[in-house]
Amino acid sequence: MPYVSLLRQLGCQSVKFNLRAQHKHGEMHAQRHLDTGKVVITKVNLHREASAHDMAHEVGHVIDYLIQTAEGSGGSRDSNFLGHTESLRKIADYTCAHHEGSSPDAVRRLKNRPASKDRHRAVHKLERYYDGYVYQPEELFARLVAVSFTEPDKAKAIAPAAYAWLQEALVEHPRIRTALADVGLWPVS
Repeated sequence: MPYVSLLRQLGCQSVKFNLRAQHKHGEMHAQRHLDTGKVVITKVNLHREASAHDMAHEVGHVIDYLIQTAEGSGGSRDSNFLGHTESLRKIADYTCAHHEGSSPDAVRRLKNRPASKDRHRAVHKLERYYDGYVYQPEELFARLVAVSFTEPDKAKAIAPAAYAWLQEALVEHPRIRTALADVGLWPVS
């Protein structure tokens, strides 16, 4: 699997597959050394049934941390990245479309129902989920990486400027670029 090899090349100390991953796709754990400020990715837990997209998503988090560590404010904190928020939200909506009860379409269907306390509560919960998690910059970055690596034509179609920004950002980091090339993911189509 190129993503497991890539995670190791990017410095992840441990990559584990299990059935008990907290999230269906996976989760990344990192520590920042207080004295140096350096971030060390200690492990990535992936669900045993994680798809290539799910693994690429976790790779996106690792790349984001590495870029932020190298630049101090790059990756998902970069102002040029944040300038693409509208198209990045479209990427996020695309990645959430398969979630039955929490997809953007489910939110729209809920909003079209007659007003009730239950509907209001459900809409509020889903809006908090999107605003508090899905649409956060670090999640948008990981989702952009995942779609760019697994479906580059889709990423180019949905968010062409954000896709181009990602390519430029990756070019600036030789360690990341070399690791991507070693596993056959560079250049990204």
